Formats: sequence, structure tokens, C-alpha cells
Amino acid sequence: MSEAAPKSRVRAASREPARDVAASPTNGEAGHAVASRATAVASRVATDRAANDAVTARARLAAPRRTGVVAICRLASRAWLASLTLLLAACNTAPPETTTRAAGLTVASQAVLADELLWQLGADARAKVVAVSAMADDPRYSGVVDRWPASVPRIAGASEALLSLAPDRILIASFTSNETRAVLTAHGVTLIELPGFTGFDDFRASVRVVAAAVDEAEAGAALLADFDRRLAALERDRPTSTPGAVSYDDGNVPGARTTFDDIARAAGYRNLAAEHGVSGHAQVTLERLVSWDPTRIVIACAPPSCEASERAFAARPGIEATQAAREGGIVAIPAAQFYSAGADMLEVVARLRARHPEAS
Repeated sequence: MSEAAPKSRVRAASREPARDVAASPTNGEAGHAVASRATAVASRVATDRAANDAVTARARLAAPRRTGVVAICRLASRAWLASLTLLLAACNTAPPETTTRAAGLTVASQAVLADELLWQLGADARAKVVAVSAMADDPRYSGVVDRWPASVPRIAGASEALLSLAPDRILIASFTSNETRAVLTAHGVTLIELPGFTGFDDFRASVRVVAAAVDEAEAGAALLADFDRRLAALERDRPTSTPGAVSYDDGNVPGARTTFDDIARAAGYRNLAAEHGVSGHAQVTLERLVSWDPTRIVIACAPPSCEASERAFAARPGIEATQAAREGGIVAIPAAQFYSAGADMLEVVARLRARHPEAS
């Protein structure tokens, strides 16, 4: 309590009786009451002053003790801060946790061929893959159905799910849309485009690109060596005759510079669509196809009904008039191989070679 407070009360007490007496100068009871009140106030002031002096004295006596406590607290705080600093330094120098996927290069695939190649490149390449395309398990197009574990997500396009994985590199196809490319690039992802899908040479180039994308050049070289060895074995003892063949998919036929063009030659056939001026893929009428009168017509099928597909196609109006339909030359290929731009192209070569006229 400050010393100013009692003084203010004294001043108030000295004024208070003056007002009361002036108001009733002849009233004895009022004067007695005023006098009693003044006495009480004076007594309270004296009591307050004594209490204030006692408090002041105790404060002075306690001051050294408080100073000592503050000093001790300050020393303890400094010691605690020093310990915390050492602890944080130790945490910063602790070795990182090990995980099944090292904190290194990560890759995602947005093309079926890349899904296949990443798998075929081996365990080290697979360990870097954080996502494959949404078609990785589609039996119509993929050669690695159910091979990638469920822990590797199947993702399509520039979705939030793909971006949340934050891959360092994403393998895309030449036909990936500009919108998708723009979104992925805006998020700082490196896009790596597969060269193309026009035959054996493009496949070889794709192997090199994908192998480089996951830093597995040696595995890529081994994959290429195996492909070329298998192809050389198929081309050995090539038939002397080269009957005409056509690949047909609901009116679409592949001509020059396509996978089928390379497949047909390796199996000992001529690609009739290429001979008739088709480059790439084109739609042809049934009448035009019949006029070419192919010895073999190659179609896609869904196992295990491939033989039934051959019979049904041979019985189609118009098709039944071709040499292929008349002589058992409709060749049904499982869809994933029929559409393959990867190593499964050699499976088609083998099937066509087995159905070559000279093989019977």
C-alpha cells in the first residue's frame, strides 16, 4: 500500500465534518455524530499507516531473498536452454531412418509400354517406381497384368493423386495431351517422352530412354540384347515365299512405319496395306480389303476364345470370299500382344511364323 492513500483519507476526513457542521450548526446529535466519525476515520488512518509501515519493512527484509531466487531461476533457465541446444544439435546429426524405398530418384509411368519396360528392367528399376498407368492391368493392352504389386498405385493423367506422390520423373507417350504436359510441368516434374511406337527401332529407343530414366543403363542393354537374340532366332531359316498379310481391327489397317510392318517382314510376309500405299494407320473399306485378297488376316482376340474368333471372322460377309477365310488363314492374336509395341511383338512374329504356308 502506498503512503499517498492515508493522506487522501485524512484530507477527506477533515473536509467531511466541516460540511456536516455547517449544514446543522445547532443540532447536537449531528455534531456528536460528526465528531465520532472524525475520530473513527483518524483511527483508521493511523491503523493503515502502521500496516503500510509493516508491509514496507517486510518487503525490505524479503528483498535479498527474492534477489537470490531470481538469480537461481535465471541460472536454471540458462542451463535448461543449453541442454535443449545440445539435444537439438544431437537430433540434427542423427542418421536418417532407412526405408524400403531410398530417398532418391522416383519415377512414375503414364504409358503402358513404360509400365512393361520398368517391370522388365528388374528389381532395382521397380524400386524407384511410385506409380504406373491406369492401364497397367488392362488385359487388352498390357503385358504386365497383375504383376505390379497393389502398393504401386495405378493412376491416369495429371491427377492430384499422381502429383501428391511428387515423382522426380514421369514417363509419357508421344500422344499425351498438351494440357496434361502443362499441368505436370507446372508442378516441377521432369517429363520424359517415349520416342514412338512404329516398330522394332522405336522399341529399342524406348528401352534406352526408360533405362536412362531410372539410371539402369546396364539393365537396358541386357534387355535389348535379349530382344535382338530372340529376333535373330525367329528370322533364322526365313521362308522363301512371302505371302501377303493384313492386320485388321474394325476397319483400321496398319501400313508402312508401323509395328505390324516390322512383324510381317520378320515372320516372312508382305504387308499388303503398305504395298497399297498406306502409311501409318488408316481406315479401309471392306471392299478394298477383299480386293487385296490377303493370304493371312490378323485379328485381335480375348483368350481362351481365339479359335472361336477366327471362325466367326472367317464367316463374315465379304471376308468369307478372301483366300485367308477359305484356307484357314485368319490368325487371332491375344489382344495384349496384338496391340503391343514392346517385346511382345516377337510373340506375334512367332505366331505368324507358325501359321506361314511353308510351316504346315
